[in-house]
Amino acid sequence: MKLSCLPVSLFDDFRNGKRTILDWVEQGKKLGLNGIDISSLMLEPVEKRSIPGLGHTIRAMGMRVAMFTTYTDFTHPDKAVREGQLEKLRRDTEAAVAVGAELIRITAGQDYPGVESERLMDWACEGLYQASLLCRRYGVEPVVENHGQPSIWEFTDFTGKRDNFVSVMSRLEQTNIGINFDTANPVIHGYDPVVLLKETIERVKSIHAADNSMYGSIAPVVVGKGIVPFAEILEVLSESGFDGWICIEESSGTRDAGIAEAVSFLQRSIDGYR
Repeated sequence: MKLSCLPVSLFDDFRNGKRTILDWVEQGKKLGLNGIDISSLMLEPVEKRSIPGLGHTIRAMGMRVAMFTTYTDFTHPDKAVREGQLEKLRRDTEAAVAVGAELIRITAGQDYPGVESERLMDWACEGLYQASLLCRRYGVEPVVENHGQPSIWEFTDFTGKRDNFVSVMSRLEQTNIGINFDTANPVIHGYDPVVLLKETIERVKSIHAADNSMYGSIAPVVVGKGIVPFAEILEVLSESGFDGWICIEESSGTRDAGIAEAVSFLQRSIDGYR
């Protein structure tokens, strides 16, 4: 298993220019990470023409980019907005390829109130199917997440609910879409992440290692300090032969200290299964 990190606690620093992607590469190397994650939000200040050169520099510095995270919203009630999501994903996919990302995280979309669940399901599956075709053309592997609610969304993800996620993945069985399994989102939605992991393990390509302090509510904490059962999760991964990326999603607000603590916790935990 390989370790990476998505520094959600630091997103504002990247978006306002206080930190750069190369700063993040250096920090990842000092932490002993095998790779780094990059969000599309972290590239907002970077000129498009500069991204390929950025990718060359990242590789020259000896760092891999495990995952490029996007925020596709294929369930928007407005058809024009839904169609625009694919164009946005095309731009994000070009950026992901340019920085050398091995995986690209895509999402189903928001659970819009007042819209029938079946309609949201159809829109999500159609959008994700089209996304899989786009990613295939660019040669990058897509992974869909049992997602929560990022700061840029008004509502939680449609697939946050267990049954919705399982149904979406069942309908996409014939595509090349894998799963980026988030460890905290089941807890946030009030159910056991281990049960869902066991049910979907054959399609899991990567892990978002996040933690939460309680069931049924968003209360992020430093990874290893909450109630997510990481020992059981790692045991399931080990028994399945999983050898992919475990990407820390540090969203506790503790910034650099929280990232360092999470890295140390997971390095020790992973070592126990080698």
